[in-house]
Amino acid sequence: MMIYKRVIFTLLIMLFFSCGKKKLSNHPFLVTKGITCNDLYENGYKWSPGVDVTLLGKKIQDTVMYYQIHQEYVYNNIGFDESDEETLIDTIVKVNKYQKYLDQDPLILSDSIYRLVWGDIEEQRKNICKNSSVFWRNFELIIKESEVIDFMKSLDTINYKIIKETKNKSIYHIRDFKVVNLIQKDTFNCYIDEYEGVYTFSSSIRLKNK
Repeated sequence: MMIYKRVIFTLLIMLFFSCGKKKLSNHPFLVTKGITCNDLYENGYKWSPGVDVTLLGKKIQDTVMYYQIHQEYVYNNIGFDESDEETLIDTIVKVNKYQKYLDQDPLILSDSIYRLVWGDIEEQRKNICKNSSVFWRNFELIIKESEVIDFMKSLDTINYKIIKETKNKSIYHIRDFKVVNLIQKDTFNCYIDEYEGVYTFSSSIRLKNK
């Protein structure tokens, strides 16, 4: 029950800040269909660097939402341009000047600091959202160690069905199971991880095939 109170509180905050925009579900077992890359930016999501895929994320308190963006690249025969070298030089200067911010989670930076470190958000949006589609979502919630044992028992079994827990060989996974939304008929892959004393519940779902 404590977990769901925290989730509901987080959802209310997210909904408050997204008024007037397309409503995106931030429930761990409910996902909004047909959303676009632009919808995510309009709801305050930002590019999160550090992995080999394009992720847009948003963090509020102990909850983080990530969407993976798939881009259809259009290749051409344009070769090296002088601006490429200038961009590289600018990047090196920026790394030296803003190193303390580069070491921080980009999702917790203010918009002004984020722009200084990672560039103009609107320009970023144009580049990332061009020829793109949203095909995967991940929900992450930091939980207490005391919540791990009874976590599955605390889920709403009226609207959601828990599929039998599976064995996982990952050294970080404590729980590994699936949850079916009985209304939308969507299946979410779920697990609870422990890393350096931090416990995290995650649910993920593929929205569209590449």
